[in-house]
Amino acid sequence: MFDSSDKITKHKITVEIELDDGRHLVGYMFPKPQGRLTNMMNDQRIFLPFETMEGKNFVVGITSCLSVGSIADEADVY
Repeated sequence: MFDSSDKITKHKITVEIELDDGRHLVGYMFPKPQGRLTNMMNDQRIFLPFETMEGKNFVVGITSCLSVGSIADEADVY
């Protein structure tokens, strides 16, 4: 039904998000391999996929984000 060539390759980065309701989220976002977090936050999408540290997936509205920053973890350090 689905061909594996239809998949878009993305990588996982650890981020911290501050929402306009005061909540702070720590988890993962998935930019394209050559993309950057800033590009992702400035594209035309209204919602972005987010995965919690516990593995729960949901979307975050870009307009509800006060700040989004990457967090270096051991996998990101070379």
